[in-house]
Amino acid sequence: MVKPKVINVLYHTPPYDLYKDNRPEVHWPIAPGEGGWIGIWGTDWPDILGNELLKVTDSFDYEVWQPDLRALTEYCHTFRSGLKHRLFPARLVSFQHGRKVKKQPLSQPIVDAILREAGQGPVILHLNSDPLVPLNRQIIEACSSLPIMISFHGVFQSPGEQVFRMRKNIGATVSFLKQDRALRRSIMPAVNAVTFQNDIQRRYLERYYDGHTQRLTMGCDFRIWCPGDRMASRQAWDIGDSTFVMSMAARFTPLKQIDKVIQALDAVDRNKPFDFVFLVAGHGAEDYEAYLKETGRRLINENKLRFTGYLDDGSMLSLYRASDLFISASVMEGCSVSVIKALACGVPLFSTAVGGTYDIMKDTGAGCFVKVNDYPSWQEKLREILAFGGKTVRPMDRNEARRLFHWPNIAREFVNIYRRISESNVKL
Repeated sequence: MVKPKVINVLYHTPPYDLYKDNRPEVHWPIAPGEGGWIGIWGTDWPDILGNELLKVTDSFDYEVWQPDLRALTEYCHTFRSGLKHRLFPARLVSFQHGRKVKKQPLSQPIVDAILREAGQGPVILHLNSDPLVPLNRQIIEACSSLPIMISFHGVFQSPGEQVFRMRKNIGATVSFLKQDRALRRSIMPAVNAVTFQNDIQRRYLERYYDGHTQRLTMGCDFRIWCPGDRMASRQAWDIGDSTFVMSMAARFTPLKQIDKVIQALDAVDRNKPFDFVFLVAGHGAEDYEAYLKETGRRLINENKLRFTGYLDDGSMLSLYRASDLFISASVMEGCSVSVIKALACGVPLFSTAVGGTYDIMKDTGAGCFVKVNDYPSWQEKLREILAFGGKTVRPMDRNEARRLFHWPNIAREFVNIYRRISESNVKL
């Protein structure tokens, strides 16, 4: 008997512009005019989910498919877990949004390959993020007879809520109205199940979808990400036992508000110096990273701010174990994996009140949550935390965090959904 095949489709192309010549381990040479090489990182959310799913079941084959503007033919790599990641030719298409023009990838080769696979055996389509993303919409409209599920990521607003808002781009109102109708009449009725991560996504679903929904977030392996030797970790970072350690891990973009955290800590420290160090892990565009370092120049000179660069898992685990407080300051968030890892390591959380972890934790009494742009309150809370050595912030109960965020638990829930929609191919 042929096993059902899960095809998890990424809607975005590989992030070549962020990595330039930093090629992933899996790559192939191509014509210089197309960028010189094409590659697979294997670290996107569908890859991680697939690796975890294959650990808990052998009932399904699992592949990740991705559009690629550099690809002139199909590329495929099979990882040791059995996960396959494929790249397909794609093209950028312009879409009119009122007076604005947006470009998004479409891939007829992906659609054609899905239909071929469906002719050879049972297929389950797993799409990601907003169903209105052009590639998602292209697939749903062409493959509506197949079992389809969508996993919502990030934060987005329903087009129906946008229709009656005042705006200069009047034509966008028409675009939102068309999107609203498409969601109601053709897109969401073709979907068999949806997973969501936060309350904003849940409210979106309540407007358009009456099928099976389930809160399922990203996760981590709680057997790996766990509390450990605090002193050894601090020694590895050359930090004394009495120093209060705060940490943050994020891609360097304005949405993460790393600059606002630095400014808040600088203001607190100027008012009354504390013995602390703020470790910031991650990377981003060179000019933005330079801006962050200039913003924190005084704290850097005082050895109270360190940019660690990109860290592998071993170094990140050491960073969490050395930390007294983990900070997440995003303007918007689906469900932060860096926060989940901090919870797994027993680190108390200071965070903006956004995303799936906030929705889950807000009534537990654990963590310290602040409004996204109430920067004076950031200073007040951070000053209080430093004054009391972090004792005012309680970590989330690790057993509860494990129940919600341990990868095997999450993977089994996805397996259950795949199994049900594969067997019934009707909305659950």
